[in-house]
Amino acid sequence: MKHLFILLVLCSAALNGIQAQQKLRSTKLLKDQGIEELFQITPSETGFLALGMKGTEAGNRQLWLIEMDAKMQVTKSSIAHSTSLNHPFKTVRLPSGKTILLAQDESNSASGSVLLAFNKKSDIEWSRTLFQNESVEFCDLTTNLQGELFLLGKQKMKSSLAYDRDYLLLVKMSAQGQIVWQRKLDLGHLEINPRQLILDQDGNLTVSMNLISPVTEDKKIYKKYWSLCQFNESGRLLNQFQIQNFAYYGQANGIILEDGKYYAVLNDVAYFGKSLLLLLDQRLNVQDQFEIEGSPVLCSGIMKQGQSIILGSVFSNTVQDYAPGYED
Repeated sequence: MKHLFILLVLCSAALNGIQAQQKLRSTKLLKDQGIEELFQITPSETGFLALGMKGTEAGNRQLWLIEMDAKMQVTKSSIAHSTSLNHPFKTVRLPSGKTILLAQDESNSASGSVLLAFNKKSDIEWSRTLFQNESVEFCDLTTNLQGELFLLGKQKMKSSLAYDRDYLLLVKMSAQGQIVWQRKLDLGHLEINPRQLILDQDGNLTVSMNLISPVTEDKKIYKKYWSLCQFNESGRLLNQFQIQNFAYYGQANGIILEDGKYYAVLNDVAYFGKSLLLLLDQRLNVQDQFEIEGSPVLCSGIMKQGQSIILGSVFSNTVQDYAPGYED
């Protein structure tokens, strides 16, 4: 029997040691009829906008919007979309006050990623289905001060080799959801699992991803990497960093940009009780690193508070409970 436990905050880890002192301020239980799954919460003009799925035992699932005030009291609960959108949800707030939602739409046999734009009243203004029937899946998005959107994903392509391979996909879109440019990049790896997209103050885009690279053509021997790739605002590759035998398996963000530096938490692909905290400059050069090991934890999620780095975590007595990537 599997046992999975969640730690809201594992530790407050500075590069010179471990500190831990966090206090839970408040909680909110959202309960309605049927089956509810809450995936995302984002600030709004009046408090918070929570996004999730609402469904029935029969399997009907619809996009669920919950508006809350600053004290987390529900002011409006509504069904906003009739198609079946799948986790994970990603949202950004535009300078205009609109909320953009990215999710996977698998309501029919032609699955694909979908963008939805909500106004300040949480009404849908427009929706876009992206690269339908092209084996494309998007996982993250961000926006600039002009309200333009940048999307991160991958496309699985047929290959002349004994296996198919993935291509990294970057797309720039206008605030109205029109494609400005798209870049498909062959990084020479069998499998690419893009995780996160960060836009810096210079307009450069940094992508974090897990990579699997075959050593033999039959795929029986391969290497695993965690990688960062940096692109300019036109999608041209500027810098790249890779570290072998590490990956990021957490669900929350695994890398942040603070004060011109990148802080990233990684998981050892072979040793369950080991994680690595990296500090990199804006050109992706490693400045410092800190190992966390000796306990059955999977670091998942990172944020910076003052001089401390706060890490979230899950732990389990079975590695495969949460990280199938640990199993070859």
